[in-house]
Amino acid sequence: PPPYFTPIQWLMSYGFTNDFDAAELLSTNGNGFTVWQDYLAGLNPTNATSTFGLQIAPAHTPPQIAFNTVIGRTYRVHWAISPGGPWTVLRDGIAGTGGDISFTDSRDLSQTRGMFYRVAVEGP
Repeated sequence: PPPYFTPIQWLMSYGFTNDFDAAELLSTNGNGFTVWQDYLAGLNPTNATSTFGLQIAPAHTPPQIAFNTVIGRTYRVHWAISPGGPWTVLRDGIAGTGGDISFTDSRDLSQTRGMFYRVAVEGP
């Protein structure tokens, strides 16, 4: 398999027919992800509208984090008080549904001036 373990059958289904190692490192749809990252996130590497989105509703108390998911993937939400981290797991093992998932940070954040969140795909 290629270095990032993208299935060759999946690569071929999107028109990558040779040099699979190099194909994994391409960024073909303009979303900023490489092909192997598109695979992991469940995206189409040939479609510019295929993106992974995270939305935070900070006006809500407590904050709500929403993101799109793929069936067969699991997700992890991290938080930090600055964009450079350190990042701490808020919740992991979130099963993808094929639709949007909304997660509420129900901790007491009344003494916090700001909060940063990120979502990671744990894997297929």
